[in-house]
Amino acid sequence: MLRMFRSRPNVFSLGARVNGTQGPQPQTVRIQRVKIRRRWFKPMNFVIAAGVYYGCYQIYSRFVFGTLGNWLDEQEAQMTEKERKELDEEMSEPLFIPFPGTIRMVEPMPYRSTDPEWRTFIKLNRDRDRVRAIQGDLADFVRRTALAHPGIVHKVGKDIVVEKHWLDVNYPYKPPPTFVRKGIRVDDVGIWLAEHPVDSFLVFRLRRTLWPSALTISLWSFSGALMKQNAIHVAKAFGYEPKTEPIISVQQTLNKFHQQLKKPPSRPEPHQSASLPPENSGAADGNSVSRSASSPATPDTLGSGSNIGSALPTVPAAEPGKPKSAKDIYMVKMTQEHTSGPWETFKKKFYQSWQPPRDFPPRGSINLTGLVELRSTRALITVDVNAWWDPKTESFHTRSLNLRLKHIRMRQQTPLR
Repeated sequence: MLRMFRSRPNVFSLGARVNGTQGPQPQTVRIQRVKIRRRWFKPMNFVIAAGVYYGCYQIYSRFVFGTLGNWLDEQEAQMTEKERKELDEEMSEPLFIPFPGTIRMVEPMPYRSTDPEWRTFIKLNRDRDRVRAIQGDLADFVRRTALAHPGIVHKVGKDIVVEKHWLDVNYPYKPPPTFVRKGIRVDDVGIWLAEHPVDSFLVFRLRRTLWPSALTISLWSFSGALMKQNAIHVAKAFGYEPKTEPIISVQQTLNKFHQQLKKPPSRPEPHQSASLPPENSGAADGNSVSRSASSPATPDTLGSGSNIGSALPTVPAAEPGKPKSAKDIYMVKMTQEHTSGPWETFKKKFYQSWQPPRDFPPRGSINLTGLVELRSTRALITVDVNAWWDPKTESFHTRSLNLRLKHIRMRQQTPLR
């Protein structure tokens, strides 16, 4: 009775139970990680390394530091007492390692009535003879600068004298700005972060090097001129050459034809060639336009036929018997001729935009501005002046000097044509 509730065996496993199991049974593989620890301290390795390091130190100190120390002792024995004091002062100065990109400008405070610069201004303002002498020195400096300029001397001559000048003396209310930069300072006390003053002329030269505006503008003009020239050449290759010849009306052509008929035929002179083209006969007439007269006759144009199959022209060497240089190569010569126009544009733009780096005047300097008129036998020259005079050195600060040629008036003018 209980057999009815028993579950039936699996039909698919019946064959396996009758025939038995065949083949190997699957096995479980276990992988275990093993960490091998080595001894980090070995007395023998430590002794060997210490011996190698000590031997290298002895060799380096004997052949490098020993030789350098002997040379320094010899140089110190030859130094004078003044040079030793200067060396001690330089060694006593702290070491400063600047950080790049940390330069900033500091606006100074205005002068006080108790400052030595302001007292110098008051003393100089009361001495009118000294002020006139400073103005005269500046005018004479402008005259010597004009004599040193070859273009001005070629145009007006060398007999340049000071005619008159209008120079105003200005006393500034505050000194010029200064520049500082951050860095690491090392001295006898310790090491810390500090700011150190920087020369203003060095800052302006660094800015000129990092941002060459004049060179960039000139290169842009060169690229534009070269692209325009290449575009014109490509347009000419496709037949889009612009016509520069004036358009002659039909009535002007008929009038020119009647004038030529009324003129008697002229015989050619013995020294002239009888094979000239007929277009040259009307070159003297203002209404005629001759294409052959605009371009000179060359051996290539006088020959008959086309010169398509002719060989490339050769550029002779600079001197016979010497090998040709890079400038004598045909491709280099053609490249120079192709870029001659854009190169002139580059130089013209560079001369217009380039200016020498300026500098701030020293502290306590006075400013002189105005006009200086120079005279020669040919012309009158007017120069715009902006200069700074340093009372400490009693000289003009040339780095901040600004001279600008305003105009040149010729004494005797002749027409240009």
